[in-house]
Amino acid sequence: MKRHTTVRMSVLLFAVLSLQVFAVAAQTARLAVILPLSGTYARSGELELMGIQMAVDEINAAGGIKALSGAKLEIAVKDAGTSVETAVSAARELLTGNPKPFGGIGSWLSSFTLGVSEVSERQKVPWLTISSSDQISARGFQYLYQTVAPSSVWADQALGYLSELGKAQGCPIKKVAIVGDNTAAPVAFFNAVRKSVAPRLGWEIVQDTIWTPPLADATSIAQKLQASKPDLILFGASNFPDAAQVLSKNIEFGVKSNYVGNGSWLVMPEYAQAVGAKNLEGIFDISGAHPLKGFEQIVQRFMQRTKEPFMQQEGLAGYYQVWIFKEALEKAGSTDPQKLNAAIKALDIRTGPAASAVPTGRVRFAENGRLADATAVIAQWQSGIPVSIFPVKGALASAKFQCNR
Repeated sequence: MKRHTTVRMSVLLFAVLSLQVFAVAAQTARLAVILPLSGTYARSGELELMGIQMAVDEINAAGGIKALSGAKLEIAVKDAGTSVETAVSAARELLTGNPKPFGGIGSWLSSFTLGVSEVSERQKVPWLTISSSDQISARGFQYLYQTVAPSSVWADQALGYLSELGKAQGCPIKKVAIVGDNTAAPVAFFNAVRKSVAPRLGWEIVQDTIWTPPLADATSIAQKLQASKPDLILFGASNFPDAAQVLSKNIEFGVKSNYVGNGSWLVMPEYAQAVGAKNLEGIFDISGAHPLKGFEQIVQRFMQRTKEPFMQQEGLAGYYQVWIFKEALEKAGSTDPQKLNAAIKALDIRTGPAASAVPTGRVRFAENGRLADATAVIAQWQSGIPVSIFPVKGALASAKFQCNR
């Protein structure tokens, strides 16, 4: 009798423990995050991860996912490394593992995202990205969402605005230089400039220099820029070391022009230390997200939490991407990736943290996975801080243009 009682108690204890384990598992919703956290692009990945973690902590502190009985978000983070191959390997490990994530965010560099999204599409896992190459959302994928405007839109909208700005301030743009690397986002941006923007605006391209990162030596670039004297330098170095080298060489050779970066890599705090705050003054940077009017509370929380001197695209977009997933999870009432994907396609968010942090103030996706009505955002370095100057409606400062004549 005692033996039977012991066996029954053991079975009962096992059942209770199993229920407890199940309850713990049911209380979490797993989000995959793949970002460059080592090597050349690590700083950008680090900034995006800061925004992601801030949103996760806020959501969990407010009670988690209510439609899932208060399930808490947890993030499974993998380093994308320094190549497409390492990024894809990270995606395979995360998205085929157990437990399977309900969705994912990453991988910052467009070249990485092109590879990672092949994995997420095969695994039918919804994927949100701030990578801007047009090619990303031109492949007919059904589980991929581009949460910023693509590079061609950046070129068309932002450069059209800068052209009008130059005219209005008595500094018409006539000659432009293309200087950048051959990663996917700069390539898309520059292609749009060559094929449509420059011809439409009547610009002459006086220099077209492209390299494979890392850049060995920026001397010849600076020499050509000094000789050609463009009104605008379209600058697409996607990593800090290359960009800082070009800026430093241009300072050394006395290059005077209006810089326009494409991608928020040019508005990181490190540049002030690398080239001096006064040498950054007036530099424009085009990205898919940057704090606008009304974003003050988000920015303040981010700065207090991270001790960063300001917030830019990576932190901001990482933050609102998590909130987009939160809204979709509430709508789907499930962590099943396919049910969640259907919910994302049906989203039309006009209030709350997700909507209040995107430049358009509204979150809905077009059939191709692009954020509907997405706009380019232009920031300009002014008095040591990059501040938004476009869209004009949400701008925090007026733009200043430099005349070369």
